[in-house]
Amino acid sequence: MSSTLDRLVPILDGTNYHDWAVLMQSFLQMQELWEVVGGRLRMPTEPTRPTAPCPTPPATTALPVPPAQQEAYDNAMADYQVAYDAWNLADNKALGAITLHLAPQLQHYRTANITARAIWTNLERAFGAPSMSTIFADFRIVMGSKLSGGNPVPEIERIAELYGRLALNNFPIADSLQGLMLLAALPNKWDSIAQLFMQRSNLAQVLTFSNVQVAIIQEYERSHRPVDRSANKLSAVKRKGSDPHYCQPQQLQPGPSRQPQQQQQQGEPKAKQQGGRQQKERKERQDRKANDHSHFASTACIEEVVEAPQAPTYINTSQPSRAAPLHSSIASFGKNGIEYRKVVSKPPSKPTLVNSV
Repeated sequence: MSSTLDRLVPILDGTNYHDWAVLMQSFLQMQELWEVVGGRLRMPTEPTRPTAPCPTPPATTALPVPPAQQEAYDNAMADYQVAYDAWNLADNKALGAITLHLAPQLQHYRTANITARAIWTNLERAFGAPSMSTIFADFRIVMGSKLSGGNPVPEIERIAELYGRLALNNFPIADSLQGLMLLAALPNKWDSIAQLFMQRSNLAQVLTFSNVQVAIIQEYERSHRPVDRSANKLSAVKRKGSDPHYCQPQQLQPGPSRQPQQQQQQGEPKAKQQGGRQQKERKERQDRKANDHSHFASTACIEEVVEAPQAPTYINTSQPSRAAPLHSSIASFGKNGIEYRKVVSKPPSKPTLVNSV
């Protein structure tokens, strides 16, 4: 209990009575002790002891108390003792909580045999009444108020409470002036709010404390709204696929020699065909890297033009040398997009002459 009291309620030093009274009352209510301080649960009254009836003259001896009255008194006294013990326990707890949060110079308000309600009333009479010192303290807090940039709701409510307290003490502040003072309390990152208000043509009507409060809260909520980081992907953007390769036309070979070659290719295993295709694509990528140029086009169809030998009666059937062929690309624009034509000049090799006659 003491740790909660120390954390929630400040020490009363005479200048912070209003804050202290609100927090102390809330704490006592939480501990179910405010009924004793507020006066709802009062100290029970002790029942009156019954007396014997007076004797009639000339008798001089007192008559005994009737048994019925004595029994009623005993029952009332038992109930009183139970009620008094409950009240006394609650009163001592409340009195101890109030005393623990009095500054040393105010400890004299705790006198002997004083109740919690009595000390609360004395403190309220001494510091609760409006005075120039308390009014000036509230005004100084208002003038020095500065929003921290965090959640502005509790800070603005604190400023509004001080404005209301000054109004109750006959020192009201105009609503437009309250709005200006609230704008002056903004941190640097919210200067745009003040600029928006200054640009209004009807500034005298819109510059109020409530309007500025709403604008500040909206700006805070907008800047602290969680950002949805899931971006929609464009359907037109595709992942980078495999490197494009040129469409190599079939080499011209004599009619009788093409059929055995096709049959031989059909008879080869699939693994061997895939290995040859991979080697061919690897060689083409090396050739393009050696030329150090790139092509960007929507569609491309590249045809290979091989320089035919000059002699019409001989066909060059030799395999190309291992030297890299000399080639160049020619681009042309057509209806189907950009078309590239690859002109290859193969290096000379030792031909094998075959008589075509």
